[in-house]
Amino acid sequence: MPIRELKLTLPEGYVVKAKDVKPTDPWYKEMAIAEAYGLLTGYNGKLYPNDYITRAQMATILTRVYADVYEQPKTNQPFVDVPFSHWAYEPINTLFYN
Repeated sequence: MPIRELKLTLPEGYVVKAKDVKPTDPWYKEMAIAEAYGLLTGYNGKLYPNDYITRAQMATILTRVYADVYEQPKTNQPFVDVPFSHWAYEPINTLFYN
């Protein structure tokens, strides 16, 4: 959805780095565009397109897409299920704050 909203297109000559995404896969073009613009960075060289997306992953994607829209949090909100040391604490906190 963010790719469509922002009208992002696949850069000419871009080669997908994710090892688990093939041109025959559904949504290949969208995943390639998201990877090209750094919206999806994957893990271990993969995007895991068939897995469910987590809250942490979605928060990270949204804060990358709308980095120029969201205000930086002025406080660190404690979350019962997300410690301050969690890799996605900052994006989750940013969404909560905004």
